[in-house]
Amino acid sequence: MPLEAHALYGEDQYFEIWKAAAEHGLPIVVHADRAGGVLPAPTSGGYPQYFLEEYSQQPLYSIAHFCSLLASGVFARLPSLVFVLADGGFDYLQTLMWRMDKEWRSARGEVPWVEKSPTLYLADHVRFIVHRSDGPEDPDSFARFVELNDLASVLMYGSNYPSWDYLEAASLSDSLTDAASTIVMADNACKLYGLPLARRVEGP
Repeated sequence: MPLEAHALYGEDQYFEIWKAAAEHGLPIVVHADRAGGVLPAPTSGGYPQYFLEEYSQQPLYSIAHFCSLLASGVFARLPSLVFVLADGGFDYLQTLMWRMDKEWRSARGEVPWVEKSPTLYLADHVRFIVHRSDGPEDPDSFARFVELNDLASVLMYGSNYPSWDYLEAASLSDSLTDAASTIVMADNACKLYGLPLARRVEGP
């Protein structure tokens, strides 16, 4: 599905698509694609003037879809549905989830179908393809960020090749602990797509 859409993905007109995907065990992948200019402007105020604006804000569009899916009860109605957000943004997610958890406590009467803290929906329903722009540039700081926020379970590697901003496998693997690298580089995708888990090769 395109990242840029005429309506947020929690709205009713999309539900039958998500239901069919869940019934067939298929994840929904959301990826940026300007589609020849036929899609709406990417921000509520129109088109950004500069590439720096558009490129830096792109993860916010994914997060808007996530908020809509959660608040509209799609995840509650379809417990097996998984969305893969293919253009990164997991680093944007952290402060948003703190805010959503806090506001949910006082606003849960408005959305009674959201039966648990919003953060608790992440592990079952969302995966992020790590983008080269995500998180700290320093590998040790990146690894620490992933560890402190317990993010390995929701991250997957994807190169985005041949795009100019592709992420080399070694670059991401070297920025994770050994345990997190196995999970992010292989195990999460294998589990999601029903593939055999990667065999571990024991050292001498």
